[in-house]
Amino acid sequence: MKRSRKRKHELINGSGKKNEKEELKTTAAAKVEQITAELQTASSADPKAFDPVEKIKTGFIHFKKEKYDKNPALYSELSKGQSPKYMVFACSDSRVCPSHVLDFQPGEAFVVRNVANMVPPFDKTKYSGVGAAVEYAVLHLKVEYIVVIGHSACGGIKGLMSFPYDGTTSTDFIEDWVKVCYPARTKILAAHANSPFPDLCTECEKEAVNVSLGHLLTYPFVRDGLVNKTLGLKGGYYDFVKGSFELWGLEYSLSPSLSALFTAAFSFSLPLLGKGCGHHTSLEAIGTCLKVMIPAEMRPSSLDLLPVIMEFGLYV
Repeated sequence: MKRSRKRKHELINGSGKKNEKEELKTTAAAKVEQITAELQTASSADPKAFDPVEKIKTGFIHFKKEKYDKNPALYSELSKGQSPKYMVFACSDSRVCPSHVLDFQPGEAFVVRNVANMVPPFDKTKYSGVGAAVEYAVLHLKVEYIVVIGHSACGGIKGLMSFPYDGTTSTDFIEDWVKVCYPARTKILAAHANSPFPDLCTECEKEAVNVSLGHLLTYPFVRDGLVNKTLGLKGGYYDFVKGSFELWGLEYSLSPSLSALFTAAFSFSLPLLGKGCGHHTSLEAIGTCLKVMIPAEMRPSSLDLLPVIMEFGLYV
């Protein structure tokens, strides 16, 4: 009698466990149905709900149908190689795609996009990625123009103008990267000290383009292209708030009265060059000496130093 009672007790327990599993299954199934219904309701309530993966699929389908299939000659030619006329430095900002803004077609522009559309000075170690792109564009693709394009409401420039640069950092990469155009910040703060912060940022967005153009002069193959007149440099600024675009060229001139001073400044700046002097570029080193040797009202911009750089064949 005792054994039979024990077996009956085990059977009852087994039945209980089975019932619990079935209840869990039923509850889970009901929950799945509820979530599915909620998703369907949300989808029907908002037929334009964004699906990131679907956007990529439909985007390619549209491109294939409306562009690729309708331009067989173009894409057949591109399959043989590329020969763009432009190298473009543009910001990574999603609002300022240069191909969209300037209506570049496939094969027309070799594009580098980064935070705040900056070109760092020649540096084989620290900035080899940008250096490789410039070298490839100039020496192998034989582009005719390098265009650096700034834009309105640039977050990178806002950072450049607001970071304290007091030895502390709040980012792993951004502060050090935008410091590439630190001379632009210095110049704008000196010239517009009392201006509202948004105005300072707007001025710096344009001046940073000029600093990047100056940095391009530190690349030997860029200077060679300018000397041989096979390459030109352009600065640009896209204001997507106003819907306007500015374009300017690299112009320079030296008056006879300043030529000797430039030469002397270059000579004095040699000890600053190529010796691990932080963020100093050749232009900044020469500029440092010019600040000492030339009155403020007579000082040239960094782009005015181009003939001196070329004359001495400076490689940094």
